[in-house]
Amino acid sequence: MKNKNLLRVLVNPFERIAGLKALMVGLVIIVITIIIGNNSGVHFDGVLDIHLNSQPIPLIQDFIMQGLSLATLILLIVIAGIIWSKSFRIIDIIGTTFLARFPFLFASIAGYFFNAPNIGSLSEISDLLSDPNALQDMIVLSLLSLIIVLPLMIWYIIIQYNAYKVSLGISKKIAVLSYIAIIFIGEIISTVLIMLIL
Repeated sequence: MKNKNLLRVLVNPFERIAGLKALMVGLVIIVITIIIGNNSGVHFDGVLDIHLNSQPIPLIQDFIMQGLSLATLILLIVIAGIIWSKSFRIIDIIGTTFLARFPFLFASIAGYFFNAPNIGSLSEISDLLSDPNALQDMIVLSLLSLIIVLPLMIWYIIIQYNAYKVSLGISKKIAVLSYIAIIFIGEIISTVLIMLIL
């Protein structure tokens, strides 16, 4: 019974925490995630994107990327709320969206345990294939992505879906279809914004 309750909290903590409290806890988690990720080489450059980079980037750039991604997602959820929800609070949307980023904290910590190959120093794919060390690093990175990043991404998608559904109070059918559209559109918009601004 305890295991079921723990699992429920891990995928849908929004039955217990929402609004300003979720916003504050989520904001702390986001800041810690960005700082650790910047130090470990893990960067979040889109609504769903997680990248490991061997080249350090300024901390402010990581904050801007995360800010643009969150702002895009929140704006799209607000638009969905205007279209489909009878009533919603923006503070609940922001709070649950912030708190839903919790799985990314583990992705930023995971960056300490493996190194990304320095792809920027390789002029062509043929250089990568001819360098056994770089090729080995790429294979290891791909395997670790499947083992570590993919489950975290799935967890994030589930927890963000629950945040979306709870904060807007909409039916499951509308929630599923509109959420898929929001994530897809949000990923495109946030990626384009990041490319244009940075």
